[in-house]
Amino acid sequence: MKNKLKQALEERISKNLIKKDLTYKDKKGNFHTEEVYLKKSLAPLGDWQRIYPPVKNGKINWVNLLFGGRNNLIKTLLILGIIGMVMLQLYENYNFIGILSECCNRCNNITVMP
Repeated sequence: MKNKLKQALEERISKNLIKKDLTYKDKKGNFHTEEVYLKKSLAPLGDWQRIYPPVKNGKINWVNLLFGGRNNLIKTLLILGIIGMVMLQLYENYNFIGILSECCNRCNNITVMP
């Protein structure tokens, strides 16, 4: 079962995929070579995008499989953090409105004795 899943993922990714060797120079002057996977986008412009394959050398990389790379994981966590903070603020506002309405109800029930 697991091998079939890995094979299916590898076949789907390798379709219309280009592998390029990217060479870059670091600050110390050393050259490094990295294998980059490029795939044509389905967008109308058809630009090339770098992809991070979830299956590499027969092993599944779960971050790439679920989020499409480490950068997308960080973006997802930031968005979830912002949504969580907004929901927490709305919860606090809702509780504050409940306290205010309770105070107003107490004030309306007070009868003044002459």
